[in-house]
Amino acid sequence: MLDTYDRKILTLIHKLSVCSQPYQVVAEQVGLSEEEVLARINGYIQKGFIRRMGITVNHFLTGFEANAMVAWRVDAQDVDRVGELLAAIPSVTHCYERDISGEDWEYNIFAMFHARTKEELEQTVKGVAEDMGVLDYKILYTLKEWKKDGRKYL
Repeated sequence: MLDTYDRKILTLIHKLSVCSQPYQVVAEQVGLSEEEVLARINGYIQKGFIRRMGITVNHFLTGFEANAMVAWRVDAQDVDRVGELLAAIPSVTHCYERDISGEDWEYNIFAMFHARTKEELEQTVKGVAEDMGVLDYKILYTLKEWKKDGRKYL
C-alpha cells in the first residue's frame, strides 16, 4: 500500500527539475532525505510499480529543426534485423513495428529521425536505407506538435 510520501514522490518524479540533483529537490518537497527518496524509488522499481523511467526532450528547443517519422516497408523475415539497425542509430529516438494485416498501408516499421536540417535528415535516411537494403520508405515530416507528455497515474 502506498503511503503519503509514496504518493508525493510518484507525483513529483513525473516532472523532475532540470538540475544537477533532481532527487534532492523532490526530497526537499516531500520532507525526506535524498537517500530515502532514492531508496523508495528503487523499491518501486523492484516491486514493479515503475517499469521504466526516461526523459522527454523537446527537440525543437535543442536545435533539431527537421523531425520526421520514417515508415519502412520491410519483409517479414527482415523485421528484426532492420528494427535492430534502426534502433542503434543515434538520430533515431524511437522505432517500432506495426501490424499491417488488413490495412491498405504496407509500411510496417516506423522510426523517428531528428536532424538539424531537412537536407541532413533526408541524406541520413537515404544512407540508412542503402545500408539496410530497404529502399521503400516514406518520410512523414512533423508539421506541428500537439502534445508531448508522459502518462500520469496519480
